[in-house]
Amino acid sequence: RIVSLDADLFAPGTPEPRRDGAAPPPTPGVLPAELTAIGVISRSSWGADPTTCSSTEDDWYRMAIHHTAGSQTYGGTVQGSVQALQAYSMGTGEYCDIPYQFLVGFDGSLWEGRPFDYYSGATGGGNNDGNAAVCFLGCYHPSGCSTSHAVTQEMMDGGQLLVQTFATLENIASNEDSIRGHRDWPD
Repeated sequence: RIVSLDADLFAPGTPEPRRDGAAPPPTPGVLPAELTAIGVISRSSWGADPTTCSSTEDDWYRMAIHHTAGSQTYGGTVQGSVQALQAYSMGTGEYCDIPYQFLVGFDGSLWEGRPFDYYSGATGGGNNDGNAAVCFLGCYHPSGCSTSHAVTQEMMDGGQLLVQTFATLENIASNEDSIRGHRDWPD
């Protein structure tokens, strides 16, 4: 089911991926205005703990679409789910922060996960370099968890807006070579 998410999130016709000659990266730790303008909730607004990540990224040229395979909410809120994801990710010692740059709630809410300008920790298989991770909160694959969730139109609309805005901001080609589902990147 996650495959159907990524196919609807981009539109053809955006520029080819960039590697050289790109605009300078944003100020470290500051979510770009283009993302706040579409409603991405910053880490400071949702109460994120400080990151322990140290590897920065300033050349995003692709994206991976994920889902958490967990709950859509925690304590009855999407914000609670974002906070719980960070606590779990950092508490296991496996990650320096939430592995995903962006999170999408079932209600269409958009969240900054790992700080925007830090190397992704989500895709694996040698595919984290330049690969921004967008993650839908919840389980959208029936065999992937005990409770599968229905895809909402609000979630799809929010995810599409986020992916398209980020692709434009970072000059990422909106095609299947640059935007794929998590498991669509080679191991």
